[in-house]
Amino acid sequence: MRKLFYARLAFSNLRKNARVYLPFIFSSALTVAMCYILLMLPGDAGLRGVRGEAYLKSTLMLGAWVVGIFAVIFLFYTSSFLTKRRKTEFGLLNVLGMEKKHIARVLLFETFYLGSFSLLLGLLLGFALSKSVLLFLTNLVGLEVRFGLSFSPSAAGATLVLFGAIFFLIFLNSVRQIHFASAVELLKGGNLGEKEPKTRWLLTLIGLLALAGGYTIALVTKNPMYVLALFFVAVILVIIGTYCLFTAGNIAVLKLMRRNKKYYYQPEHFISVSGMIYRMKQNAVGLANICILSTMVLVMISSTLSLYAGTEDMLYRLYPQEIGVECYEPSEFAQFKEDVVKAIADSGLQPDQWIEYRQLIFAAAQKGDRFLLDRDDSSLYFSVTSLCFMPLSDFNRMTGRSDSLESGQVLAFPYQSDTLSVLDYSFEVVSAEGLDKVDMPGRAYYTSQVGTIYIIVPDSLDIAQIAQKQAEVYGRNSSPYTMYIGFDLPGLTSGEKEQAYEDFSRILGDLMGDPRIYSQEAQRIELYSFNGSLFFLGLFLGILFLIAVVLIMYYKQLSEGYEDKRRFAIMRKVGLSRSEIKSSIRSQVLILFYLPLLAACCHILFAFPFISRLFMLLELQNVRLFFLCTICSVALFALIYAGAYALTARTYYRIVGEDA
Repeated sequence: MRKLFYARLAFSNLRKNARVYLPFIFSSALTVAMCYILLMLPGDAGLRGVRGEAYLKSTLMLGAWVVGIFAVIFLFYTSSFLTKRRKTEFGLLNVLGMEKKHIARVLLFETFYLGSFSLLLGLLLGFALSKSVLLFLTNLVGLEVRFGLSFSPSAAGATLVLFGAIFFLIFLNSVRQIHFASAVELLKGGNLGEKEPKTRWLLTLIGLLALAGGYTIALVTKNPMYVLALFFVAVILVIIGTYCLFTAGNIAVLKLMRRNKKYYYQPEHFISVSGMIYRMKQNAVGLANICILSTMVLVMISSTLSLYAGTEDMLYRLYPQEIGVECYEPSEFAQFKEDVVKAIADSGLQPDQWIEYRQLIFAAAQKGDRFLLDRDDSSLYFSVTSLCFMPLSDFNRMTGRSDSLESGQVLAFPYQSDTLSVLDYSFEVVSAEGLDKVDMPGRAYYTSQVGTIYIIVPDSLDIAQIAQKQAEVYGRNSSPYTMYIGFDLPGLTSGEKEQAYEDFSRILGDLMGDPRIYSQEAQRIELYSFNGSLFFLGLFLGILFLIAVVLIMYYKQLSEGYEDKRRFAIMRKVGLSRSEIKSSIRSQVLILFYLPLLAACCHILFAFPFISRLFMLLELQNVRLFFLCTICSVALFALIYAGAYALTARTYYRIVGEDA
């Protein structure tokens, strides 16, 4: 055979199978473009030297890793459909005299064409979209736009190496499938049916228990620290439950539908239900994949959108004053306050909403009325809470109260027992009216959402001694006894506040060396950089997973259409009308492809309180905002999903109707 014969035959094969290969090339090219953009952005000149650069680059590189791993799984999954679809063709070539090594050469050229088209189109698309994506990212995080279009050879090279390796592995896998199958197996490979699967009650029970376990964890876990520890446990249980129920539970439901004679013995229901029972084993994994990917899209977009939209809420909870200063040396607290007051006067500032307090916060495991400090005992992890010690005078000044305490007495909230002991100290807990309604202002409040107990002690008790004993246990991980001073700068613009902060920092630095100081404006930039990059990555990966969902739906409908084509043609010849065929198709597609969407919405419903508590750790406590973002994400995704369903249903009908 001539050398160009295999290349021409491979190109001819791709052209004749354009219906299945064009979506594969398009989705592969989009994946290549996304990978190139995520690898290009961290090195772009427009992001160099900006505030929050570290957040941006680390988030983008994480996204590139996720896209790379997903590309391997996704492209292997879709290529397996293409290989199965053409097994009969390869078997026929083998019977006609073409050896398997010759078929392997054809596959080599086909894979080369697919990889070349995908990489060329993907890199061109990535280069064309890179500036638009960069502008979108800089707008999200509030950075200045820098004009110019650049191509990154290093990002392109890394993308070529990654996807070149993926397509080479796809080629080896295709050759493996052809090499280990006989000619007869290849001829029947695309037409092998499924025996009616048995109702596997054990697998159904495992799925129900796993799903119930994941949902229960999501509903009953209240403490955010528990949520953080159990999050991945719940996710794994839900994934196991989803696959088990789609594999075994669907078959049980379909057989129950078949027992309903009134429903089953209608032409459209009879055809769709009986067909799905026989092929549910192969459909189940694909539908479960659609469900899991849909859930991932909804969780990522709704969560990152909520974080981005709630950035201002997070900012004012974490940094309530426009300028804040901290001192970690108790012996210098008095001098620290004098220096801050002098620096304010020398800077010409007019502070407002002045707040100052001293506090010590450290973690301890609660056992009844005792709080234990042991960093080596992992069994205490799930009983850990935070203790916040504060002098009574600071507490009264901040809250406007006039409580009094004797030696050995403390105020503690939220706390139920009459006594409290920690380290070598034992206290009598006294009650005071309205403690449960106390609103701790400033930065003194934000740790309360991870289980903080506020302990207000008499001024006669030296909290620095408690800090010293805590440091003896925790060593380098100990918490300092801190004095905090914060204030606002009303009437100034954003630029004026930044200049005032620089002047104040310089003068205070001259007075006390290296002050620990923050500016709300500077932290706003950092937060928007972090949350904006997360939102960008969530959108990016959400689009990628959405492409995977649509392509899996398309290939699943394509596969179903080719398998049903002959059967529907026979039924058309024996008298089944076109309207009855279309009604049967609609019934089958509705059941098959809206079930994953309903299951994904159910997962989101149970995950909502779980994720809400996770957000508490990030100081995003606006549940209403998260609810609105989730509803909008679900509604938009459902519209896109419905559009994909409409397209795949028409594709299915065109295939089965060609000869019918």
